[in-house]
Amino acid sequence: VHSLPVDLAQLWLGATLASSVYGLLGVALGSLTRNTVAAIVGGIAWAMIIENGILQTVVPEVAKWLPTGAGVAVTSVGSAGSALLTPGLAAVVLVGWAAVIAAAAARISLSREAH
Repeated sequence: VHSLPVDLAQLWLGATLASSVYGLLGVALGSLTRNTVAAIVGGIAWAMIIENGILQTVVPEVAKWLPTGAGVAVTSVGSAGSALLTPGLAAVVLVGWAAVIAAAAARISLSREAH
């Protein structure tokens, strides 16, 4: 194990953080849409079509600040992440996206119940 060319601790922490935050984003999307299929299709469409398919090729300097770009940056080690955000900054960006979307989902959910 000592001869592996990557920092396993950083990779493990990044993958754990990204998985946790994407789980929170999924719950928030489910709360916003109140439809499981719409939340799954919307999340996959956003990540695969809008972020990776369009924004990554047209404006990569913006795409790295979005959830998928930050998730890739947190789980990249070595020279693979040279064009991405630093892992620490990417973690802050990823958690920030999750906090904003979760707060919006909580606010909308609570206002639906009040009416």
